[in-house]
Amino acid sequence: MYMNNILKSTFAFYNLAHHTEVVAVLPEFDRSIGSFDAEQFPYVIEQGERATEAQLPYIRRLLAAA
Repeated sequence: MYMNNILKSTFAFYNLAHHTEVVAVLPEFDRSIGSFDAEQFPYVIEQGERATEAQLPYIRRLLAAA
């Protein structure tokens, strides 16, 4: 079941990437985050916001060109 979900998500990504610009937002963590560490959600969200803010100039250029 798990592998099937990975295959579906990989297919969906490549299908999307073929038709549009994909901006990878990859937050960096200074600690280990497990799959079930729900108490780490605020930290994960904060790091995601920081990573997104770093990509905003590029995203704005893409939107301006559209």
